[in-house]
Parts: sequence; structure tokens; C-alpha cells
Amino acid sequence: MNNNTNFPLQSPSSSSEFSDTNSMPTDKSYFRIKIMLRRTFWAITGLAMLCFTHTSYAAESVVSANPTGGTDVSAAIVPPKSGAYGAITTIPMLYSSGYRDSDGNKVEGPNKIYSALGGLSLLYVYDYKPLGGTLSSSFSAFYQYADTTLFGRSESITGFVDPYLDLFYYSKHVGLAGAEPGSKMLPYGLTLAFGTGARLPWGRYDTDNLLNPGVNYYLLSPNAAFTYMTGPNLSFGDSTEISARAFYGIPFRNDDTDYKSGDTLSVDFAVAQHFGEFSVGLAGNRTVQVEDDDPGESGVPVVDGKKTSQWALGPVVTYRPSGSDLYLKAKYLRYFKSRNNLDSNALLFSVAFPL
Repeated sequence: MNNNTNFPLQSPSSSSEFSDTNSMPTDKSYFRIKIMLRRTFWAITGLAMLCFTHTSYAAESVVSANPTGGTDVSAAIVPPKSGAYGAITTIPMLYSSGYRDSDGNKVEGPNKIYSALGGLSLLYVYDYKPLGGTLSSSFSAFYQYADTTLFGRSESITGFVDPYLDLFYYSKHVGLAGAEPGSKMLPYGLTLAFGTGARLPWGRYDTDNLLNPGVNYYLLSPNAAFTYMTGPNLSFGDSTEISARAFYGIPFRNDDTDYKSGDTLSVDFAVAQHFGEFSVGLAGNRTVQVEDDDPGESGVPVVDGKKTSQWALGPVVTYRPSGSDLYLKAKYLRYFKSRNNLDSNALLFSVAFPL
């Protein structure tokens, strides 16, 4: 299923608070928290990279074309100030209560999954500004616990999820496009972005497992996004935002099983109101498999192409303390209208910061 998350950084225009050193807080407790976050990020990142060097094997499943946790608010925006940024994300609840077949009918039996994930993300914004835009790359890695009951079998498993990276992501503010700017440091108007992402088959995978954090194949994910922010004249607060990011997932063949999942189209979207330090809105995702699975010589039966599809909707709230370079987010998603997939609920919290 698409329990996916974006790198949770909101970035204003070239007058970003990230580059406003005069507004930085001087309270000692703030700097202690910042140092602790940096140390935690780099220590866990080092451990994760060591663990990722193992060889993985596994059974068939569909891998997400978008980042774990998804993208939502400010999907097309990248911090304009060059340098490194980090994020710590937790998904303490990912609960799936029923499996739906290719017709959307609930399969009989106690089919359920309880899962929890924790992860780290690294974003690097390059000094080079091609055509006046912003160029970046990112990497995110998650560790998962899952307690599963499916089709009469029960199993508990832990392991790393296949990491997601943006090989490159290019963002450019193209103009106001009719927006009337307000007094806040927001990128009023239209911002466009595009890039190429990938999933690496470094997660835990075993053909005997019922559920695997990894899938044992590479996936390419070309993607494009837009963010449009109105002025306060068309908002209940400082701005009304509409954002979307579309990912086209191209999976490679699983060399262990000779099975190849079909291509998928996954669209993350969000509509939000900005009120000072807060934004409040509705986030969602629509995923559709556009190509049949190819079982190859695996012998796995493929009914109706084994195509999967799903909707997700739920609230998203962001908070950026005044004068701070921290960025906090909470999101809840309810997954529904599933085909060859699970009906699920997911809760996410994240904090992002410059490194």
C-alpha cells in the first residue's frame, strides 16, 4: 500500500526564513535542541547505512513510487538556501483492517496488519541555480515493525524498508500567475518542479515471508509537481495553497522470482490554509496501476492483471515557530476504495531542520 511521506520542509521564496539570520532565536534551550537533533540524525544515519549493506531476498509485492509518508503541502517547493537539511519522521500507527480483491470486495478472514515505522531523510540543495531555479537531491530510509495476519497465516517481522532517493529535483517559481502577494514570507503564485526518483532494493526480503519491508527490485520514479499560493484576498488566512506531485513508477523485474509488477501512477495532493505560523488542510493520494503484472516464469497466477488501486484522504497540519528554522508536521490518512490492496489508516509526525 502507499503509506508514503514527503521530505517535510516548507520553503518560502528567496526571502526564506532559512536565510534570515537576524531572526534566529538566542535562547540556549533552542540551540541545545538543535544540536541534539543534528547528533541524533547523523548517528542513526550512520547505523542505517551500515545495515543497508546486507543482501535481501523476498516475495512479491508492490513498492511505492513516492517517498515513504508521501508528499503534501508545498510539494513543488525546495529551500532556496543551499546546504544540507535533515528530517526525522515517525509513523507510529499504520493499521490495515481488511484486504480487497480486484473487484473491491472484502476478502473473508481476519486479514489485518499493524505496523510502525521510523525514518530519517537528508536533503541537499546545490549552490548551482540553473535558469534561476533550485536543484536538490534527497535520500530517505525507514525501519519497520509489522504484525501481520493474512490469508490464514500470522507473522511478525522487522527490517529496513527499501530506501527512496530523488536523484535530482528541480524547482522554479515561475510567477504570481494572478496571485496578489500578502505581507508574509510565502512563495505567492505558481511554483513548478520535476525530477527523477528511485527505490533501491536494500530492504529486508525473503521469499518465505508473508510480508516484506523490501521488494528485491529497483524502481524508477520520474515525477512532476506544482504549488500555487493565493494572496490573503482569496484565503481565510494568509494564503490558500493547492499542491500536487505525480509519480510514475517503473519497476524492474525481480531476479529471484522472475516476476515483474506493472507500472503505477501515484498522485499526492493537498489543499491548505496558511495562518501565520500554521497551515491546516486536507492531504491525499490516488494510486492506479496502469500496466498488468508480468509473472514471467514465477508461476504466480495473475487474475485481471493483478492491478492495484487506492484512494487516501486526511488532515495535515504544519507548524513553523516564529524565528525558528524547525518545521513540524502531523498527518493522518485513511485509505479506501482499494483494489488488490488493504484498507488502512496511517498517522505521521515529522520534524525538519537545517544541518
